[in-house]
Amino acid sequence: GALTLLVRGLRRVKVAPTDLEARSACQLGIFQAAQASHSGPHMGASHAIGHILGPLLDVPHGETSCVALPGVLRWNAQMGAGQLERQGLVVRAFDAAGWAPVAAWASASAADT
Repeated sequence: GALTLLVRGLRRVKVAPTDLEARSACQLGIFQAAQASHSGPHMGASHAIGHILGPLLDVPHGETSCVALPGVLRWNAQMGAGQLERQGLVVRAFDAAGWAPVAAWASASAADT
């Protein structure tokens, strides 16, 4: 899916910034995610928090959204099964992209709730 493409691409771009195939995967992933957000779920709390903190602290929006995400995921996990199901989709996308730490964090967080 879109998130898997984006995560794979970002991980590769971090290692090799000139990797055009990885950059293309990022662009395709974000394009697909943006298209889905027009007809599906709206932006989440970490995105909204990023819009507030970014200008306030002069930090790029993407960074503030990422920093806020773990806390938002923990809060969402306490809100019930529907939220956990949605978070499971995100964890599976990161897992499919080969980012095992997210799956490990999700398992540990689920055990804490």
